[in-house]
Amino acid sequence: MRGFAVAAAAFCLGLMLWSGRPGDPLWWLAALFFMIWAFAPYALLWVASRRPLSRLPAAIALLVGALLCVGIGIGIYVEGFLLADPPDAQVGLLFLFIPPWQILLAVITWAASLALERRR
Repeated sequence: MRGFAVAAAAFCLGLMLWSGRPGDPLWWLAALFFMIWAFAPYALLWVASRRPLSRLPAAIALLVGALLCVGIGIGIYVEGFLLADPPDAQVGLLFLFIPPWQILLAVITWAASLALERRR
């Protein structure tokens, strides 16, 4: 599960580097905020997966929620950056508007898995 979160963050970083201008030092200054913001949902899922879950429903809830969170986010990024024809100049705003929804889903997923873990 942690590897899944790291792979999603790495894909997100690769997409940022591919679509941005990493040769420009000022780009890095502006992109740093977006990188931290875009990686936040994956970091949250990584932290959530560090706690071992002893109950199967809690583990399934965490896995399904993480798959939805990462899958929907990466799917939107792929659609916006790679499949759009022609690509829109404003597509970089996806890195601003998608992470809050992913963070919300990651928090709900983590809370649900903890609730299922504590339920006896």
